[in-house]
Order: sequence, then structure tokens, then C-alpha cells
Amino acid sequence: RAPPAAQRSRSARQGGHPVRPPRSTPPREGALLAMAAPAPAPALAAAAAGAPAVAKAVRVKTSQEKLDSLMGGFDKFESVMKQGTRQRRERDEHRLAQLKEEVTRVERAAEAETKRRVEMGRALQDWAARETKAVEDRLTMALAAQKARLEEQVAATRRRLDELEVSFAADRDRVLAEVERRNTDLAAKLEAFHEVFEAERAERRRREAAIEARIAGAEHDSEEAFAAERARREQAHAEVKERLDHAVSTRARADEKLRVWAEGELADVRTSFAAEVRQREAEDDAILAALTRYTQKLQASLHIINASDTELAAKE
Repeated sequence: RAPPAAQRSRSARQGGHPVRPPRSTPPREGALLAMAAPAPAPALAAAAAGAPAVAKAVRVKTSQEKLDSLMGGFDKFESVMKQGTRQRRERDEHRLAQLKEEVTRVERAAEAETKRRVEMGRALQDWAARETKAVEDRLTMALAAQKARLEEQVAATRRRLDELEVSFAADRDRVLAEVERRNTDLAAKLEAFHEVFEAERAERRRREAAIEARIAGAEHDSEEAFAAERARREQAHAEVKERLDHAVSTRARADEKLRVWAEGELADVRTSFAAEVRQREAEDDAILAALTRYTQKLQASLHIINASDTELAAKE
């Protein structure tokens, strides 16, 4: 064993508690030891005179010295045992403190990992929200673009109809102007013919009949041409309207298909997000279960160590 000073230094380094010095010898034992100490030379010379009585006293003193020596050995053994027990207790307390620090560190690591998992889940939710928002924005932009193109097509069709109406009005005005011009020409001719009407009545009547017949034919031709042009314009208008209705119905079906596709994509995104959340929750549960098992094993180890130390102390 190390000397008391070394033991006090080691105990101070391990646990920070000073080691109590060995118990001093009681006064009674000191007196006995003093009685058992060798006498000086003059006393031995005086005692040599009465040898038989002195021998008996010496035997008594020798037994007393052995008893005192035995008692002193028990005191030293008790002091050493107490010091060893105190050192072992200090070591156990130091080891228990280390185990508590390790458990605290593991618990802090578990809390940090749990917080990190929670932050990862929140980040995943934010990412899913951003992706969903981006998909919605893209769909909105696509629908807006489709709507803009449809509006442009409708506007172009309307412009075409307006152009057709303008052209129809221009043709009508042109025909009316032509008829008016011809009427003016006929009136001028009639005025010219009026000057020679008297002289050429018979000729005028004949020419008037011819002119009337020609006017009737011209009117009939004009009416037929006008009716044919009107029928052609109405047919073109009907064809344009039919194409417009077909384009509108086709665009409606395309919009419905786009809406169904968008809903399917959103459903897939939601399903993937739910699966990812379930997977992350399962991983978090597995980590928590592993940490729980690790903590239980640490506690079981502490229990076994404490039980072993208790049994060892009981045996000692």
C-alpha cells in the first residue's frame, strides 16, 4: 500500500476530497506502550537483585506488550480499511459522475438529433409547399397563356367577321353606286333623247321600249348577282361560325384535359409527400428506440456495477 501522504494526494486528485489521517493512538495504549518500553540500564541493574520477582513481572509485561501490539495492529487495520473503503467510494462516485455525464451527453445528442429531424421535417414541408406553389404557378401561367391564345384567336375571328361585314357593306355601296350611276346615265340619255323626242317620237318609243327592256334585264341581272353574292357571303359567314364553334369546343376539351392532368400531378405530389413524411417518422421512431435501448443498457450496466461493488464491500 502507498503511504498515507501518497494516498491523500491520490484521493485529492481522484475525487477532490482530502483523506483523513490515521487515528492517533489512545492515551491508555500509549501508557501501555510506555510501560512495555525497555528500561534504562540503572533500572535493569537494580532489578537484577531480585531475579525471581522480576522475571514474573517481565512475563506480565511481555503479555501486555503483545496485547498492546495486537490492539495497535487492529487500529491500523481499521484505519487502512476505512481509508480503502473511502477511496473505493470516491472512485465509485467519480465513475458514477462520469456515467451520469455520459448519459447527459447522450440525452443532449438525442435531443439535438430530434430537433434536427424536426427541422428537416419542417424544411421538407417548406420544400413541398414551394414545389406545390411552383406547380400551381406553372399551371396558372399555362392556363393564362392558353386563354390568351384563345382570346387572340377569337379576336382574329371577330376581326375577320368585321372585315367581311365591311367588305359586304362596301360591295353593297358599290352596287348601289353602280345602279345610281347607271340610273344617272340613263337619265342623261333620256334627257338627250328628250330633245329629239318630238322629232323622233316613233323612234324614241321604239328605242324607249328597247331601253326599258334593257333596264329590266339589267335589274334582273343585278338582283340575281346581288342574291348570289348574298348567298355566298352568308355561306362564308356560316362556315366561319362553324369553325369558331369547333375551335371553342376543342379548346374547352383541351382545358378539361389540362385540368385533369394538373389534378393528377398534384395528387402524385401529395402522395409522395405523405410517403416521405411516413418514412421520416419511422426513421425517427427507430432512432428513439435505439437511444432508449442504449439508455436501458447503460442503466443495467450501472446496476450490475453497483451490485458488484456492494457484494465486494459486503465480502470485505
